[in-house]
Amino acid sequence: MSQSAQQSASRVSASASSLGRQQVPVFNQAIQEQRDKEAQRARWTNPTGKQPDLSQYSDLSVKVSITKQEVYVQSGGETIYTMIASTGLNDTTPRGNYVIGMRGDHFYNPAEGMGADYWVRFNGPFLFHSVPTGANSGEYMEEEGNKLGQPASHGCVRLTVADAEWFYNQIPEGTPVTIA
Repeated sequence: MSQSAQQSASRVSASASSLGRQQVPVFNQAIQEQRDKEAQRARWTNPTGKQPDLSQYSDLSVKVSITKQEVYVQSGGETIYTMIASTGLNDTTPRGNYVIGMRGDHFYNPAEGMGADYWVRFNGPFLFHSVPTGANSGEYMEEEGNKLGQPASHGCVRLTVADAEWFYNQIPEGTPVTIA
């Protein structure tokens, strides 16, 4: 081996040995579980996507797909925003045509032991709202939030916390709703 090759090999060997075992990242199950939990929580607390400013659109309507567990906000029949949702277990979300009605910032039902934030009525007791809370606003039930994207409610349409707040603030009363 030439002298320059020996020097090069010696530098590489010295670099490798200076790293030492203590500097090699160690897989930590607890850290990974915490990261997974944070990623799962972000899924039901954050918006599904980029939320449009609905004041820039006309001829608004809302479509709910029970099969896909998604809500589509449309302008002139064109989808402008899609949200992940959870509709009712055992086919309890009523299918049909409705209109957006009253709204409120929080409710709690002691008989069910849960409530929700940012509710918007579409048919009698049936609402669009955030993932469930406890008795107090903002006390989100993580196990219920993790069910977003599959049937999970008593018939209401659950949305991520951010999407529910956006829906509450942006969808005008009287907007047509179709659930199929």
